[in-house]
Amino acid sequence: SGTALSIHQIRLLHRFTSNIVLLYDGDAAGVHAALRGTDMLLEQEMNVKVLLLPDGNDPDSFARSHTAEDFKKYIEEHQTDFIQFKTDVMLRGVTDPLKRSEAINSIVESISKIKNQITRASYITDCAHRLGVNEAIIVNALNNFVRNGMSEQVKAERRAAGIGTPRAATPQQPMAMKAITPLDKLLEVEDLLVQLIIHHGEKLITVKDVEGNDVEVSVAQYISIDLGGDGFKFHNAIYNQIMQEAVEHSDDEGFVAENYFANHPNPEISRIAGLPTGEQEVTTASLQLKLSPEKLRQFVQKDLLSFRTHYITQRLIEVQQEFAKNPGNRELLQEFMKLKQMNVLLASQANTVFN
Repeated sequence: SGTALSIHQIRLLHRFTSNIVLLYDGDAAGVHAALRGTDMLLEQEMNVKVLLLPDGNDPDSFARSHTAEDFKKYIEEHQTDFIQFKTDVMLRGVTDPLKRSEAINSIVESISKIKNQITRASYITDCAHRLGVNEAIIVNALNNFVRNGMSEQVKAERRAAGIGTPRAATPQQPMAMKAITPLDKLLEVEDLLVQLIIHHGEKLITVKDVEGNDVEVSVAQYISIDLGGDGFKFHNAIYNQIMQEAVEHSDDEGFVAENYFANHPNPEISRIAGLPTGEQEVTTASLQLKLSPEKLRQFVQKDLLSFRTHYITQRLIEVQQEFAKNPGNRELLQEFMKLKQMNVLLASQANTVFN
């Protein structure tokens, strides 16, 4: 009928099947319609395929002019995976670099809606191959879409928990700002992780160890172990000190990280502990929100994944710059290859952590 599907209708359909084939007229309007609104289906964990009917046919007329068996056979033989369909349609004959970039971003945004880790990773590899784009670039763009898609409810929960979201420009900051660099993004995420340590560092969360068993560790310990396992550390030396002290005192009886750092003898640390933590002040009602260990674990893992993404991107830039000065340096080349492999692995982790 041409009426767009609602979230409620998609969820009703999902009770009966995870597979859906969208039938459209084969003209330009039909192609355009096929590209609209399908991300909602992907977001609801539907496996989406598209079928464009022969010119001059709409779904109703085509169904009426064929037997049920022929109609079903035609669908099975001509249905196309939506991501592949979108890639073919949006990049067909496109040579302008800006339009090509816009099309690739739109395709990656659709992939970011897919929650199944294996499916998403498969699409990333296929997309990079079909588009002739480095997988690491696809992964970075995808992770940006995932982070930007964080719901307003999640943002409100973060603010209420005292861990905020990256702070927006204040009125004192000029409106015309320099381009945001990977290092700028990395430093923003460092702020979020340190907020977690300061406000929740002593709290226990349940995570999996290397053997897949549930273990309880403090937030500060988990962040330290996660980053230290790959030799990562904060760019800000004071932040590293905060993390180290939170870990050292995590097992102390009565230790509360927020009180400890607010009254720290180092004035810079106590100043950081007193910084505002969100896009707006936390209201009295939101302060009453009790943050569950599970929700806290999700926040920690989201920010750690974001940190890793930007850390690796920044380090790749640094290694390339160093390699340009020292061509043939095998250690730099090995580090570069290791970082690229780690970047690709982040794609599958993004699904579990961000969704």
